[in-house]
Amino acid sequence: MNLNVASFVLAVMTLTHAHLGAADKLQVMTLHPVATELARVIGGEIIEVTSLMAPGTNPHDFNPSPKQIENLAKADLVLAAGKNLEEFLPRFVKSTGSKNKVLEIGNSVPTLKSNDEHHGFVDPHWWHSIKNMKTAASVVEQRLSQFAPGSQSLFANNRKNYVSKLDSLEKWAAKEIGKIPREKRKLVTSHDAFGYFAHNYGFRVYPIGGLTPADKPSSKKVADLVRLIKSMNVKAVFAENMENPKVLEMMMTETGSSMGGKLYADSFGFPPVLNYEEMYRHNVTTIVEGLTR
Repeated sequence: MNLNVASFVLAVMTLTHAHLGAADKLQVMTLHPVATELARVIGGEIIEVTSLMAPGTNPHDFNPSPKQIENLAKADLVLAAGKNLEEFLPRFVKSTGSKNKVLEIGNSVPTLKSNDEHHGFVDPHWWHSIKNMKTAASVVEQRLSQFAPGSQSLFANNRKNYVSKLDSLEKWAAKEIGKIPREKRKLVTSHDAFGYFAHNYGFRVYPIGGLTPADKPSSKKVADLVRLIKSMNVKAVFAENMENPKVLEMMMTETGSSMGGKLYADSFGFPPVLNYEEMYRHNVTTIVEGLTR
């Protein structure tokens, strides 16, 4: 190839790249930090990702404004956590006819049941299982490939690299949790968010509240849990980063247990946990340190 031809090809490639600006990319809107991470990691520069929630927002309490609903309707693809977490979604789909462009990622992974009738007995916190995250990565890859079939190989490679990191995280977590004797794997938390984590690693979870921070415990439930903690000689209880630890502090006074630290249950993407891996490592390290003192 002579210099003139090479220059021409380079110029065409440059112009093509310039033309494919943000407005020409696949427009993806996300409704949960997990969905945001999966979209950005797997989609790469081919897509434009916009998170509807600000960092640190509790997804259980989130209700989009009319303007945000309008923006959702304009997106090419909407990625949600699913499993009834986004309670406004059925109304959004019905009012906009957007069923085909909404992917509830968590609906493709196994469901754990809860005792919370208000939420249909479905635990929506599926991302606390690394195995589920691997499945979710494949689900997002497949849906992005449907919208941008010319980028299938890119999406597949990005998903493969991400799953490789999850494999390493999974091995590390299993090794760390192995430091906790089976009889000490009792997790007292602010609300019922760690069922999938507990299922994977053989913990019993004793949540104070229900599936959402808004599900406040009755005085009888708190009293029963205090008696249970005493009888099981639980040494540490765990608060959550976006909740008031007042009830936990009262329980520590009543039981003689200590604060094991704060866990990240429903959100990440802000210091000190900027991504899924950092959230998972923080939670595992905090639980191991709290229960092996």
